[in-house]
Amino acid sequence: MSHRWLGLILLLTLVGPACNTAAPEPKAKPARKHKPAPSAEKAAAKASAEPVNVPTSDHYGLPFAWEKGDAEPLGRTRGFLSDVLRDNEKYMARGKPYFEALKKPQQPRATVITCADSRLQSAAWDETPEHDDFTIRNIGNQVLTALGSVQYGIEHLNTPVLLILGHTGCGAIKAVLSKEHELPKAIASELEGIKLSAENPQDSKKKFDSLWADAVIENVHHQVKEALSKFGPRVVTGKLTVIGAVYDLTDAFGKGAGRIGIVDVNGNSEPNRLLAFVAAVQESKKQAPVASDDEPKEFAMPDLSLAGGAEPENPKLPKDDVQAAVGAMPGVVTRESAHSGQ
Repeated sequence: MSHRWLGLILLLTLVGPACNTAAPEPKAKPARKHKPAPSAEKAAAKASAEPVNVPTSDHYGLPFAWEKGDAEPLGRTRGFLSDVLRDNEKYMARGKPYFEALKKPQQPRATVITCADSRLQSAAWDETPEHDDFTIRNIGNQVLTALGSVQYGIEHLNTPVLLILGHTGCGAIKAVLSKEHELPKAIASELEGIKLSAENPQDSKKKFDSLWADAVIENVHHQVKEALSKFGPRVVTGKLTVIGAVYDLTDAFGKGAGRIGIVDVNGNSEPNRLLAFVAAVQESKKQAPVASDDEPKEFAMPDLSLAGGAEPENPKLPKDDVQAAVGAMPGVVTRESAHSGQ
């Protein structure tokens, strides 16, 4: 046998036992502790908190369920979108010259903060809001909730007017005033900017509707105060006028449903001052020349004439006559005269 074969046999003899050596067994993992099953009450609570039939995919289908009734969600969606498309066609019919004018950079005269309530729309204070009203809407017509937008309108677009328009029948004010229900966190957080000193409706002898109307006015005063704290220097220099007003949706003040009444001008709410301000606005309105279509129009102040169409003979009325004058002035509302029509 050659030396090569002897060497190979010797090598196999030495390696073989090493290959047959058993590998060490892995250490056994400690047994997991058995978690007790959740109680039936906790399981039921969790199930009730989770929405039912929520899609697990991030892809959602188109709601082509046209067999649904008009009162059902998809039926209402269908009706709304149908109206949108039809009304848009009517709006487009204004023609090319109308839209050519809108291509120019916006130069609105008023930044308007009003409530998001669907019953309150710009037609209540301006028939032609395009190019004129920089409108900001949120629940409770709040300043700080949308401060960035407000600042853009006042400081970037340089609107000379900030109109804060509340309205009677406001659900946001009712929610803060009554505290009847626990609101979702996001809604409750947004309502924190509404500060009311109104008494508890349960402890008051006043009817809730009267407290509600008072609270609407109080909130407008508070929002004017917030605006002045942010933009006071512009008011002092005459670059900005902050007007607080109330749209009387429910005729809570007895001067006609839909009436707009001024309750605050630059933090002033005294009846005689408001009366003089309104009289001055009306006087300048009569004397102002009629603007052409190319000229910027005046800010569309509401009709603030006295009932019957007469102008006040003397804006500086004696103090004793102020309440009687304010009661007849549709464009002025004060807390003292707010419920004179009830």
